[in-house]
Amino acid sequence: MLLGLQELCRLHVILAVCVCQAYLCVCDMLIIFSHSIKQTSPQLEPLVFDAGKELQLRLTRFLNDKVFIEDDDGTNSLFRY
Repeated sequence: MLLGLQELCRLHVILAVCVCQAYLCVCDMLIIFSHSIKQTSPQLEPLVFDAGKELQLRLTRFLNDKVFIEDDDGTNSLFRY
């Protein structure tokens, strides 16, 4: 079944929103399970997650590729997918 242009545009927007939400969830979880959780309760220390260099680079790359971009006309765009 071929999708029309309107359906493709709608799917494109839904995908963009899902990707952004996934990024925000990952960042939220990294904050929640950061080293500061030990200060709240020492028993939670086993839950601490230290984001490795690779994950940090991938998150930074996402921001650089999808958020901090410049359109062809020289203006800034919010997201690019």
